[in-house]
Amino acid sequence: MPPAISDVTKELWKTAAGAGTRPDKARRAAAVVRVVGGYRWVGLYDVGRETISVLTRDPRPFSERDRELLGACAGAQAGLWDR
Repeated sequence: MPPAISDVTKELWKTAAGAGTRPDKARRAAAVVRVVGGYRWVGLYDVGRETISVLTRDPRPFSERDRELLGACAGAQAGLWDR
């Protein structure tokens, strides 16, 4: 049985508040999401008004579909959960 959402949220808050650089924290947060969600790949991105930058991403090819999804999410100011 997966952990309760509140447990996941607590773990992510703990990661964000902990020691380390922003990229280190992003890698730890991605690991939490990957394990809890059962995802093979997790990427965290910094989405600004003009640019999208990679904070952390598992090594895998970055496809045109990825670019399209990121662009759509940035335009809608929404997150993306893609299995």
